[in-house]
Amino acid sequence: MRGALLVSLILILAALLSGFAWWHQWQRGRAAIETWGAAGAYRIRVAKSVECWELQPGSIHAPPEDTLSLPQAQVRTISRRIAAARWNGLIHLRQALIDDASYELPNPSKTERGGDGATGAKEGWEAALRFASDGQDTVLVFDLESGRVHQLGRGRTAQLNSQVAQGVRQILSEHGVPSRPHIGPPPSPER
Repeated sequence: MRGALLVSLILILAALLSGFAWWHQWQRGRAAIETWGAAGAYRIRVAKSVECWELQPGSIHAPPEDTLSLPQAQVRTISRRIAAARWNGLIHLRQALIDDASYELPNPSKTERGGDGATGAKEGWEAALRFASDGQDTVLVFDLESGRVHQLGRGRTAQLNSQVAQGVRQILSEHGVPSRPHIGPPPSPER
């Protein structure tokens, strides 16, 4: 009788722990999904077509399809398109972009809709990643200096934490996308 009770307790404990693990995994991306939208987050995670755009300040001579409107009426044009679907580290970048722990705020969806984040700076926005699937796309534009990320079309801006911002700068520079030197507080040391 004791053996049956022990096995029953172990099974109940296993069910409770697996339920907690499932709940925790489900919760950890809820705010990011709210920020980027369910369809946008899904494309970030699984799109087979990924393109990196190197950006420069807007030009009146750029074709309209190469012109991006960003927060605070800033305009950038696409100066170069790079196929990024086979980049080393892309899978980790995708996961970071849909994980709430990658953002400074406890809830990235609380960032200003259409705002440019906390700094109010009118510089930056050096690169974008376009995730395309089934005729739809999600475009995230990065201010590599401040660590801000803005979604075109949805108008949401969020602040990446210092480690993820550094990782974004690193993966982009490894693939030929230059950025200005990081100005501001240094990344926090790992503990």
